[in-house]
Amino acid sequence: MRGKRRALGVVVTVIAVFLAGCGSQTTKSPGRQQERLRKASGIEVFYVECNRDLWDVTSKGTSYREEGDRDGWDTVKASNITKKSGNLSRIRLTGHQLADYLRILDWRAHPPKGSGLAEAVRMYDEISHVLDGIHSPPPADAPPLLVVDNGFIGTPSPTPSPSKSPTKS
Repeated sequence: MRGKRRALGVVVTVIAVFLAGCGSQTTKSPGRQQERLRKASGIEVFYVECNRDLWDVTSKGTSYREEGDRDGWDTVKASNITKKSGNLSRIRLTGHQLADYLRILDWRAHPPKGSGLAEAVRMYDEISHVLDGIHSPPPADAPPLLVVDNGFIGTPSPTPSPSKSPTKS
């Protein structure tokens, strides 16, 4: 009888440990997240045009660090931020910075519990759309450009230059 109780105690302990591990802090990442990270890291330069406030909110680091991650949860530092027309700013990211930004956006847009930050969801979806459309590395003279258009709230839309073909959202 004692053997059965002991065995039952071991089984209950194993199940409890397993269930505790299932509740660990991981995101609910979309299925193509790793593919997007690989594409992002292979890009030489990526431009995002958006309100500076949107960039500041979505590029902030997180306090959570997953074991095995390098220090990719710090705030993303853009290579260059240039003021554009209206309220827009052009943010220049290297592929490495873009991959870090996607990790932060993924964490903020797809948290382990609850719904994601609306701004992060929007930026993640917009950048994912551009990355999903890349089937081969872009030429060095034509880096991908993402324009997050705020025209629907009264902000004038930027006019893209003829040499670049931005993806409008």
